[in-house]
Order: sequence, then structure tokens, then C-alpha cells
Amino acid sequence: MLAAAALEHLPPAARVLLAATAIALFVVDAGIGWLVGDRTAGPWQSSSRDRGSYQVVAVGTVGGFLLGFAALRGVPDLHWLGNVWIWVIGGLLVAWCGVALRGWAIATLGQSFRRVVTVTAGQQVVTRGPYRFVRHPSYTGLLLAFLGFGLAVDNPLALLGLVVPATAALLYRIRVEEAALEAELGEPYRDFERGRARLVPHVW
Repeated sequence: MLAAAALEHLPPAARVLLAATAIALFVVDAGIGWLVGDRTAGPWQSSSRDRGSYQVVAVGTVGGFLLGFAALRGVPDLHWLGNVWIWVIGGLLVAWCGVALRGWAIATLGQSFRRVVTVTAGQQVVTRGPYRFVRHPSYTGLLLAFLGFGLAVDNPLALLGLVVPATAALLYRIRVEEAALEAELGEPYRDFERGRARLVPHVW
């Protein structure tokens, strides 16, 4: 109900497309993760290596959506310049690129994919697929999806609400995850780090 009311300013077809994209992100994230074997993480599960980062990411992403919808409801007359469909289509293209990238990254990790930071016995550094370009392509994909949603809902404040909490949560997750991988995998992972940016190639 909150989402439907917040998106009343958009054409009905745009709302359907947004809903389909949100469902696709959930299916890719949960479905591919389940298929590759990550079936253990509950909402409050953690590990000595995780340091609560799983919960931080959950709060950051869910909180981002709530803040985004709150911005749509609180400042409904704030819009991007130009035709709304330019932003809807452009934003959804960005979001779908993010969904595809996250799915590709999860599938590439395979059995090594975990929502809770865990380093398993015999785990190897993955350098193929999107990991040729950045260290954390699944997080890049997630942020692209949030950015795309923010553009598509036609409200700059909603974009900030969606992206800022998720970005802050993922930055913490990256710090925790890299510390665990450096400690457990040692020099091979440090070599991997030296050759790649974290989220954006050649930037950071």
C-alpha cells in the first residue's frame, strides 16, 4: 500500500515495470543464491568474521527503500526535468543492468557465495567473470539497481534515500569482507586486490 500510494504520480505502465524490476532483483538475489548453495543465512545469523555486516546490509537496503518511499510521499512535487518516461526507461535500464551484474557475480562465485561473511576450507580467489574488473561486482550490481530505481521513480530526494543508506552499509560490508579474506586467503587475495578497484573500474 505504501509503495502504491507513493508511486501514484507515475503512469500505470511505469508502476508495473517498476514492480517487475523489484521482483526480478529479489528473484535473482534469492534464487541464484539458493541454487548455488547459500541456504543457511537467516535474518539474524552472523559469524565471527561477519561482524554484523549481514544485518547492516539488510537494514541499509530495506531502510533505503523506506526512505525512498517516504521522500516520494513527503515531497511529491519534486521531479527530474523533462518527460517522465525518459527517467523511467533510463532508470529501469540501469536497474536491469544492476540486476544482471549481481546475478552474474553470484553465479560466478558459485559455492563460494555467502550472504554472511564466511571463508570456507579450500576456498580459492575467484578472478573470472565480472571479478576480472572489480573486487565486488555483486555490490556494484546492487547499487546500480538502487540507482536505477531512484531515477525511475522521478524524484531526486527519493534517489538519495534509496542509494545513501545502501552505499553506507555496503562500504562497511566491504571493509569487513576484505579483512576476512586477507586474513584467511593471504597473499593470493592481496594480489587480487592490487589489480582491481572495489566497485568501479579504475575509480574505486
